[in-house]
This record gives sequence, structure tokens and C-alpha cells, in this order.
Amino acid sequence: MAHTSGCAEAQKHKCVCGGCGGLEHGWRGHLRLAVAPPADRAAFRARADAAWSTATRRKRPEPSERGKAAATDTAIADIVDWLAANGRAIEQVEELGTAIAGEAPPLLAPELEAHGRTACMKAMTDHFWCELLACFARVLSDVKEQLDLAPGLVAREILASRQAYKRSLLADTVARAAVHATWEVVQRVSFAARLDDLIRAVRILAVLICKAPEHHAAVARNCLDPLSGEVISTATQERLMQIFPAEWLQETRTTLAS
Repeated sequence: MAHTSGCAEAQKHKCVCGGCGGLEHGWRGHLRLAVAPPADRAAFRARADAAWSTATRRKRPEPSERGKAAATDTAIADIVDWLAANGRAIEQVEELGTAIAGEAPPLLAPELEAHGRTACMKAMTDHFWCELLACFARVLSDVKEQLDLAPGLVAREILASRQAYKRSLLADTVARAAVHATWEVVQRVSFAARLDDLIRAVRILAVLICKAPEHHAAVARNCLDPLSGEVISTATQERLMQIFPAEWLQETRTTLAS
């Protein structure tokens, strides 16, 4: 299946685009929403709020799938609104996403062809690129003084995570090649030296590219959680605490407690 505008503009919590392997899922549409008229952003938020209200009308032991999706859509609405008020951040996320989507796949092409491009791209739709970005966000935060360690640490982390969460099978060599290709691209973006800006852009791109953050621990822990306060509102944090295991949102829990 070729990559389509429907994938780029996707708002539903699924992705089967074998054309991009999930690399271009949703984020371009959300960035366009950030520069759209305020009424468009308000309408997006209103849909998320209405879905949340409907899903939580009746008390359940566990939140429904619709409620989980609505909560993470509210977080995306917060991110989009924050971007709308921070034009430079929009430019950074767009530059980062465009660079990775445009430059990483050609660097990765030999491994994709060696292991069957179609099968690899299908496997990648199972949270591969958002996992990769979420791992980079965490590792870059931890090794600010030794950035040369980042690709090796990310490769180990993403391989372990995909095995632990039983993600679709993808050859280790493909995953490692994707990590190193992405790192090569990331180091060339215009704001790479401003590490805090880079990490924030990686976090935001990971959330916007993820087809279902409510089912992705790494995106919740490494991206949504650190965005609490600066980008994610208190009201949305409270929703997220209702749908995620507490250990996924340790910073958020601390913020709300204080």
C-alpha cells in the first residue's frame, strides 16, 4: 500500500500504510492544524472533549478504548495549541520530521531490500518510528555530555522494547540501520546544537507520529510525561492519569501532587 494523504492527515488511532511504514503518519496534518485558524483547532479539541465525555459517562473498572483515545487526542490538542503559540517550535518539528522522512529511508534502503521491503514496512507500522523517536528522546536527555553513545543505546533499547511488547518482527539489522540513519539525519538539522530544543522537538514528533499513544509506554514515559506542565495542561494530565498505568507518568503524578 502506497503512502497517501490520508496517512499524512490521519487522526484515527491506527496505521497500515506500507508506503511509509508509519514514518509520515499524522504529524504533517497536525502541524498544518497548528497554523490553521483557531476555529479549526477548537473544533479538533471539541471532538476530543465530546468523545471523552461520552466514554466516561458511565463508571467502568477500566477506561474504554474510546476513552483512552480521547484522552491522548486531548494531549495532542494541547500540543497543537502550544505549537500555534510557538512558531519557532513548529518550524523545528517540521524540519526534523521532514529531514527524517526524506533522508532516513534512502540510507536504510539496502537493509530494507535485503530483508524484503514490503514485510519490513508493514512491521514498521507497529509503533517502530515513534518507538525510535521516544528512545532517542530519553537517551539524549541522559547522555547530554556523551552524545556519541546515543545510537548504540537507542538500538539496544528499541530491540529490547519490541521484544518485550511483542511488536511485529523486524530484523535486528534493519532496526539498527534505522537508528543509525536517523541519528545521522538528526545531527544535521539546523538546531541540533540546541539540545533542549532538539529533545523537545523529538518528543513532540514522537507523539504526533504515534498511531495510538494510549498503547505505547515509551511514548507516554519519554514524551508525554516530560511535556507535562510546559505543553500538556493540568486538565489533560488528569485525564492521562486515568488511562495510563501510574508508572508511565511519574513526572505528571509528581506535578499533580504538588
